Amino acid sequence: MKKIIIILSGLLLFCHQAHSYDLEVTSLDLNLISDEKITNLFQIVNSEYYQNKTISEVTLEYNVSFNNKIIASEKLAFPDFKYKKYSGTGSFIVKENGKYMVCGKIYSNISEDNYSNNKICTEYETLDTNVECDFEPNIWIEDSQRIVEGNQLRFKIYVNEYTNNSELPYIAEYWIEDVFGNIIKKKINTTNTLFKTFTIKSINPTTLILKSKLYSYSCNDKNIDNNQDIEVILMRNTTTRFEPLEIKDINIIGNYVFVDIKAFNNGTKNNIKIWLESNDKKISNDFELSVLSRNEPFEFKVPIFFSSNEQNARLVIDAFGERFERIIQINKPSKNSEKANKTIFTGNLFKTENVINSHKVNLDIKKVLFPALASLVTSISIVAKA
Repeated sequence: MKKIIIILSGLLLFCHQAHSYDLEVTSLDLNLISDEKITNLFQIVNSEYYQNKTISEVTLEYNVSFNNKIIASEKLAFPDFKYKKYSGTGSFIVKENGKYMVCGKIYSNISEDNYSNNKICTEYETLDTNVECDFEPNIWIEDSQRIVEGNQLRFKIYVNEYTNNSELPYIAEYWIEDVFGNIIKKKINTTNTLFKTFTIKSINPTTLILKSKLYSYSCNDKNIDNNQDIEVILMRNTTTRFEPLEIKDINIIGNYVFVDIKAFNNGTKNNIKIWLESNDKKISNDFELSVLSRNEPFEFKVPIFFSSNEQNARLVIDAFGERFERIIQINKPSKNSEKANKTIFTGNLFKTENVINSHKVNLDIKKVLFPALASLVTSISIVAKA
């Protein structure tokens, strides 16, 4: 009986260890320039990392030869290897122009299904730095109109090359200063056009300058005067407190109360609802709209239809979750206001058709809001009951 248990345990252990591993080494794109030190020669990848976790240790052996003579060699160990590594994978100095052979192989203490991708050899040739080129950086800022405190500035640095040598390598240096030249974001080098980010933590100073400078080390740049670019970033002063809503003016025409409003949405809610009350009862329809834009004040005019003979009423506005009230005096509606056929209101804000005792207003919206806000209105409904 004990023998059976031992055999089964051994089988279970064998099954547990029978993982599939695949280590791979590849060459990186190296730009060889005379008298320069070249670093990071290879990329090592554990293709099965997400299934098999880490490998206790991966070893890289490499050598570099020039004119069939080895000029550099090293053995490197990478303990607790996870998914991918390219930094610290070898180096050498280019002392002469010509062709260099860079070879590397990897191994570990695990068993792999595929050993064919565990070694690589690649030949490189030094660049001719006498080739003429003309590089120019071009900074592009994403959504530059919405740069506010706490937001992330996203930008790219594109590079134009005017001599059909766009494949030549370059280094683009970028940083951020204030108007006095103080460094806000330290200088960083890049060799790609991927998005760069910078989190704006303060609106002091209110103006920032994003700068970029290009170094075309691989060629003879015939025009160094265009090797720089700058973009001015204007910060919005979000420390200034805007009230969510300001009632600027109220006009009463017949059964309509026109309310001029200035709104500022700096919260998480979008809706504004407006109505009239008298003796704690609604005497008007609800006028609703949504303001989707954040941190920018907008002004607009809304019409509120009421059906009451009361002399006094309370204008109530629920703006982004906050309630605002204003007591207003309304006149008793005249008989002429019971029917107004094809009336055009001041400012061509809207047109009404066949306003009769049912008090249903069909709107032909033209400029209900100012142009900046017009596209943000999601719903407008004016239907009053007699």
